[in-house]
Amino acid sequence: MKRPLILSALLICCFSLNTQAQFGGFLKDVGKKVLKKEAERQVVKAVTGELAPPEEAFESVSLINPDAVAIPTISDKDMDSRQGRRAEKLLEKSDKILIPAFRVVFNTQASASASTDSRLINLGSSSKTSDTSMTMKVNLGGVTESALQKIADEAYADFLAGLKASGKEPIPYDEFKNHESYKEIDFAEASAGKAFFKDMKMGDPRAFFVQSPKALPLFFLNSDQFGDQGIFGLGNWKKLTALSHDLDAVIVIPTISIDFVQMHGSGKRSLFKKSSSVKMQQEVSLIPQLSNLYVLHAKPKVAGDFQQYPLDEEIVIPGGYGKATLIKERDNTALVYALSAATGTAGSVSKRSEYMIDANPEAYAALALAGCKALNGKYTEFLKK
Repeated sequence: MKRPLILSALLICCFSLNTQAQFGGFLKDVGKKVLKKEAERQVVKAVTGELAPPEEAFESVSLINPDAVAIPTISDKDMDSRQGRRAEKLLEKSDKILIPAFRVVFNTQASASASTDSRLINLGSSSKTSDTSMTMKVNLGGVTESALQKIADEAYADFLAGLKASGKEPIPYDEFKNHESYKEIDFAEASAGKAFFKDMKMGDPRAFFVQSPKALPLFFLNSDQFGDQGIFGLGNWKKLTALSHDLDAVIVIPTISIDFVQMHGSGKRSLFKKSSSVKMQQEVSLIPQLSNLYVLHAKPKVAGDFQQYPLDEEIVIPGGYGKATLIKERDNTALVYALSAATGTAGSVSKRSEYMIDANPEAYAALALAGCKALNGKYTEFLKK
């Protein structure tokens, strides 16, 4: 007589959870979220006799004092020295350098997944699940486009100051802005002080805001993954080639790419694991390869040679900058356990969650600028060789 009562309670609980998911969208009231999670744990207890511990999806960190942020050290080993040697040969072609663009790229979205297929390991057992899958998505919030603009402006000013201190003086913008080739560049739509947005898609969960300092309009090359030209868009490269040839100058374009979170997953489709997990850790860092120094020189006007000097290792700037909040969640664990108890058939557990890191603008900006200044120092050190 106890089993029908337990099953009734399970179905009532599952109906309640599904109703909340359908009409709530996401649960703004933290108390409701807590009650929902506790209800699921009680369902598992009713079926298995065990109370599952609450899951910790992210690591808590303390908000850093913006004045206490330290500039990280970037060594030669952190850079791609092989590509750097090729780029260095281009710098020897001319004593003049020209900086037509400076980009700071901000990643604002990330996700990670993990899954298991435990049908093999569960053969002959009474497991309630045949496989599990988890997906976690994280967004960056609390940082406005004007804040990103300020970071880009300060990073560019720091780069120019570093160049001047090293004895390198780039050709002033006013001396090339009216050059025919430069005016024909296909500038990005968001060049008037606003950030350019690129949702990567195609298997890449990231979404980038690309910001140029107010002093320079924004444009992209076909080598920019986060740009608008595409791999066959050679138009801007041709314009820079002509500009380099006419002014007998080496074109230099610094790019600094900044991440906001680290995602950790337990792996996919493992046959020998009974559970999967995905966690996140808020962490500002410099993104390797997407952070690079583009170098171009053209002796013949139609065939400019270019190389890149990229960051090869991730550089972390330690410090917390915000609070992570769960904004959406879908979890069928309770339903799977209830149906398994009723039918004796193992089911597939699926968990989907979405978090928002509400950033403290001052703390985030301090961490991002520390990363920019560190990479600027490496770029200027390379350019003065």
